[in-house]
Amino acid sequence: MNLSDEFSAHLKSKGMVRSLTVHDTPEENGVSERLNCTLLEHTRAMHLAVGLPKFLWTESVQHAVWLKNRHPHVHWTERHHMKSCIA
Repeated sequence: MNLSDEFSAHLKSKGMVRSLTVHDTPEENGVSERLNCTLLEHTRAMHLAVGLPKFLWTESVQHAVWLKNRHPHVHWTERHHMKSCIA
């Protein structure tokens, strides 16, 4: 068993699914790219709303991530499933 197989087995034991992508293809990273855009939008909004100086940009991004991690959310497929169950 090589290192990659051991890692895949570890992920499977934790209930995670390993998904490989081709390097240097950002079009395959749709979810992460959208999250990056959302975090930057939140950061820009914070800076514009309060007038924060540019040197606080990193802290603002970290705060946007902190807020996102504490906000309850439902995966879109679960939301779609709930809507179809109600209808």
